[in-house]
Amino acid sequence: MSIGPGTMYPVLSKLEQSGFLVSKKITVAGKVRKYYEITAAGTEVLKKAQAKIQELASEVLDKN
Repeated sequence: MSIGPGTMYPVLSKLEQSGFLVSKKITVAGKVRKYYEITAAGTEVLKKAQAKIQELASEVLDKN
């Protein structure tokens, strides 16, 4: 799957606004780069989503 910057950056921004990510700006080779890090709340939501996806995948695969 290919995800372009027009999709990725708005998603990252919304995740940051929701408190699931934090960002910091760092200058690298004269260019400002924005680096994201997951928060504790983001980690918790991620774990729940992974569990739901695993459950769904198991149900789909067990039906075959």
